[in-house]
Parts: sequence; structure tokens; C-alpha cells
Amino acid sequence: MFESALELGIVIFLLIYSITVSLMLMSVKKKS
Repeated sequence: MFESALELGIVIFLLIYSITVSLMLMSVKKKS
């Protein structure tokens, strides 16, 4: 599925990054 471990690492990083950003935005909206 993935040509190299580097691509897999990038995909996982993007998934975690997007989830973290969405959680931060939710927490900011709750505070305000």
C-alpha cells in the first residue's frame, strides 16, 4: 500500500496533526 516507511510516517503525522488541531479549535471555541 505504501512505497516506503517514510510515506507511512508522513500519513500518520498528518492524521495526528489534523486531529490535534481540531481538538484545539474545539477547546478554544468552548472557552469563548
